[in-house]
Amino acid sequence: MICYHKNWAYFEDRFDVTCAEYVESKPGIAPTPGHVARLLQRMQADELNVLLAASYFDRDKVEAVARRGNAVLVQVPLSPGARDGIDDYLALVDVWVSELAAAFHSR
Repeated sequence: MICYHKNWAYFEDRFDVTCAEYVESKPGIAPTPGHVARLLQRMQADELNVLLAASYFDRDKVEAVARRGNAVLVQVPLSPGARDGIDDYLALVDVWVSELAAAFHSR
């Protein structure tokens, strides 16, 4: 799995999953074309075909990386209340897990 940003660290720790690489190698700094090119090569070589991103990132940019890397995009809210029906933290984590599971199963 590739993650757009390092904001998934707690999720990684809690559920023992790993973001093998990040689109933003430094939080808050846009990736360079060279970094994106290396990332896309790694996605292909290592079959990293799921991209996890928070919903507040520009969907067009996130989709472009997913499309070019032949990955399924999972773009989910990072906090409760950011999407209808996600009223608390447990509902939020349930959305993360279910959408990631669906993405991995589709591959």
